[in-house]
Amino acid sequence: MSGTDNLKQRTVGPMEVEAGEEKAKLKGEEILDPVSASERRHKKVEKAFTWIWNKIQSAMWVTGAVAVIYYSNFFKVIFDSPRANRIFVNIALLGIGINVTLTIYVAFILPHVLKIKESFETYCPRVVVIGTISGVTSFITMIIGIWPLWGLSLIHISEPTRQAEISYAVFCLKKKN
Repeated sequence: MSGTDNLKQRTVGPMEVEAGEEKAKLKGEEILDPVSASERRHKKVEKAFTWIWNKIQSAMWVTGAVAVIYYSNFFKVIFDSPRANRIFVNIALLGIGINVTLTIYVAFILPHVLKIKESFETYCPRVVVIGTISGVTSFITMIIGIWPLWGLSLIHISEPTRQAEISYAVFCLKKKN
């Protein structure tokens, strides 16, 4: 018989580990607890910080998107500019409307109004296909629709919306063209 065969091995709960660890050492028993209480606390704190950091990142992305839309007068330019390709912009807006409707249906109506407990992929699998087709179509048609406004250059964002003040750098870039 080896020396380890004489040791009793047992699995204990978290409260027993903290209270009974000294007793077990005195008795010569080995405690098989894969995660100690301090490790569990550390993981819980780490999980909380990860959740908070994800929320901060989400808020920063939303703030950035709102700032770009606000300072470029995105919607005003799209709806008022004669250079926008109306047919493609309208198709893109229709596709965005379809995706928003599908999102509301899947996220709110199915679970809360209709009380459907199963996953939407099994309950209505066509939603994913329709949403994907609608999203890709919206993306492509919006690019085609607003291409005459901005193209690849972000310098033109200031052109249709900010007539009064043009910075020196933009002036120099326009002068070369």
